[in-house]
Amino acid sequence: MTAPRATRPVAQKAAEWLDTASTEAIAAAFERGELAAVLGGTPPVEVTTGQQWSSADVDAATPVQIAAARLRGDLADLFDSEDGQPGGDEAA
Repeated sequence: MTAPRATRPVAQKAAEWLDTASTEAIAAAFERGELAAVLGGTPPVEVTTGQQWSSADVDAATPVQIAAARLRGDLADLFDSEDGQPGGDEAA
């Protein structure tokens, strides 16, 4: 069984939604990252705080999101060994 992800892509609006949306709704959706796919970009990810991350979560997140996760301790299982140093279970 796969562990739940700590990140998930932001839900995207369809191109057709733009035809009926108000200027304010479009601006708000843009700020939330909901138009990334329509504009040809990669959808940003939302983070579930307090959940340990996988390498796939790190791959999907921004540097700012990764730094915040590290400060919260959400990367401990992935990057930290028992002595608190990077490296996980690797032998020194």
